[in-house]
Formats: sequence, C-alpha cells, structure tokens
Amino acid sequence: MSYAPAATKMRRKSSDQAVTNSMTAVACTGMVFPVKLGKSYWFRFFIVCRTDNTACGIRTCLTVPAFTTFHAHVVVPSTAVTSYLSGEIRSSGGVVDGSGFPTSNENYAATLEGTITPSADGSVQFCFACNRPLDKCRCPRSCRCPRYPASRTSGPRAPDSRRPCR
Repeated sequence: MSYAPAATKMRRKSSDQAVTNSMTAVACTGMVFPVKLGKSYWFRFFIVCRTDNTACGIRTCLTVPAFTTFHAHVVVPSTAVTSYLSGEIRSSGGVVDGSGFPTSNENYAATLEGTITPSADGSVQFCFACNRPLDKCRCPRSCRCPRYPASRTSGPRAPDSRRPCR
C-alpha cells in the first residue's frame, strides 16, 4: 500500500479556544475529520499555542477509532528558547506533554503528524490541555488541520476526497 496524497483538505478554527485549570484533554473544536473503514489517511495538525505561565506546557492528544495501523509524531514547545520536545502517539487517547514555554503570551507552534488505516468508521480528533493544574493553555483560531486521504496504487480514492473540509 502506498500513501499518495489524493487531495488536500484544510480546516481552520473560527475562534480561539482556551482550557483552564485542567490536565484532562478536551476536544479542540473543529479540529476533527472523518475516516472510513479500510482507507489510509495521512494527516497533520498545525497548532499555534500560548500560555500565561511559562511553566505550563501544552498536553496534546489524539482520539481515533479502532485501527489496523496508526502512528502520530508530535512536536511541542519546550522551556528552552530554541528547543522543542517530540514524542509519539500510538493509541487513542495517548498524550505528549510539553515541558513549558520559553516566554509567556507569545505564540508557539506545535505539530501532530501521522497516518491511520481505521478498522471502523469514525473520526480523528485533536485534543489539548495544560500539563499541570491551575494554568491556562490556548489553541487559537489559526489552528489548521490538513488531511490527505491516501489512495492505493490501484483502486479508487475515498469518495469524499474532492470535497473541501467544512
């Protein structure tokens, strides 16, 4: 099976979303896309994040349906000015925690990129939280979620591969 991009689909948040005083990940509104049984997908979430407290890192999470294959690589801001932390998500609900932010009230980028071949219809949802209580992390409206339904070298593309995300 090959992962040949069929069509780029992009979602963009229409408003900022904050999570306060919670280490429990919440769904980032609008950062979700449907997947179909047996189709292969490549995806990337690009998140602009910020906090009021440099000791608060962003906790990133993905929820996914049952799958045959799934892997996501995550890169999040770190407390050092020029460094980022990276980690892997290999199960639904798996998390990667950032250690903090170099400065407060500045925008930093985080990315989640991966592939999934679901064994059931469902959706891939980006979730986030603070990695410690009594802090606030924000997922601004500039978050983007392109997804690329992958096609096999022989066979049709996913039926929704030409419709834009809504």
